[in-house]
Amino acid sequence: MIVRLVLISFLLNTVCCEGIFIGDESEEVKSKNRVNEERNIYGMRRGGYMKGDGDEHRVDNTTLFKLTNPNYIFRECCEQRGLPDACLNKCHFNTYTKDALQSMYFKTDACPLEAAADMQFCAAQGRDHTQCCIRNGVSTTLAGSKCLTFCDQRPDRITKLDYSYVPCYDRFENMKRCFYNEIKEINETNTVSVALSFMLKCTEMFTT
Repeated sequence: MIVRLVLISFLLNTVCCEGIFIGDESEEVKSKNRVNEERNIYGMRRGGYMKGDGDEHRVDNTTLFKLTNPNYIFRECCEQRGLPDACLNKCHFNTYTKDALQSMYFKTDACPLEAAADMQFCAAQGRDHTQCCIRNGVSTTLAGSKCLTFCDQRPDRITKLDYSYVPCYDRFENMKRCFYNEIKEINETNTVSVALSFMLKCTEMFTT
């Protein structure tokens, strides 16, 4: 019951935009977030290359592991978006939980509630996970397809929330499972492409 009351309060006082819950932000914070959106949020450029001028094809085992580890990617995004240190330990799929959000709401945690929006955005990597969420039963609550709103974390998604979204909270773990699995799959594909490109470059160097 307490968890539901927490979510109701969230809904009445916030707007969904680039995450589950967003409250009032200063212009400075909004400007900072806009700058961060221009960066790739999981450590790779949009073209599939790793960051670093002149080092776009440099790959090693440690880098490959990091770029395919959803928890590393989640944490990296939180750091890039400037979340407080007190929030960074929650940027991990094992610790980003309903209980954690509840503690933030009741201020028994040093991480401010305002960070929840960025945390959800980072967990989903700013992507649309709607199809996975449908398969995972996210839309099977009394709120129906409204719950899929929380699965689509693309930056241009803006939704006004109300009481009717409260049942969606019961599918929080289902959403997270989609985020984790799809981000891992996407980034494994990306890093394999980078590694193959690197190998081809090396082959060309030795054969020319």
